[in-house]
Amino acid sequence: ENCSDGSDQLVILAAAVTMQCYTLLGVVCVWVWGALVEAETAKRDVSKYPACVTDEDCLTVSEERQEDHKCFQYMCYPWNSGERETFRTCKRRSDCQQLLLEEGGDGFGDDGDDDGDCYRHPDRRSVHTGICLDRREIVPCFDHASCEAPLLCTNGVCGDGEYFKALGDMECQDDDLCQDLL
Repeated sequence: ENCSDGSDQLVILAAAVTMQCYTLLGVVCVWVWGALVEAETAKRDVSKYPACVTDEDCLTVSEERQEDHKCFQYMCYPWNSGERETFRTCKRRSDCQQLLLEEGGDGFGDDGDDDGDCYRHPDRRSVHTGICLDRREIVPCFDHASCEAPLLCTNGVCGDGEYFKALGDMECQDDDLCQDLL
């Protein structure tokens, strides 16, 4: 009978230790996920880099900030800034290896998952550098199902949901054209 009580206590103790491990693992997972989401949202900021469809959409922000902004994918970005901006600059894919967490990498060192890709502006004659982006953000798309969560199909590429919303809020002259952009 005592032996039975001891084994029952051992089972209860093992269950308690297992639950504490799961709780600790859950806390660690939530912390890591929170850091990744925070880095993802810190990277793209619609108030710092307004939404755009073409370079003309960036003229106002260029004038206000007295710095040349171009439309990179769907955000006005100071491509030729003398200051260190959020995104690493690039000319080729190899410039985007081992992105730091704040640059869009996964923050886990050189496991290969933190390598990005170089997004080059369509006007390569005038805009000489690109920006490093997470490879998931360069995937062409026609609908949201083509994108990994939490990305949405935004201006033809998988992108930030805040920019999807901002583009939807922009004035539009031609509904069919604007629908194609989203």
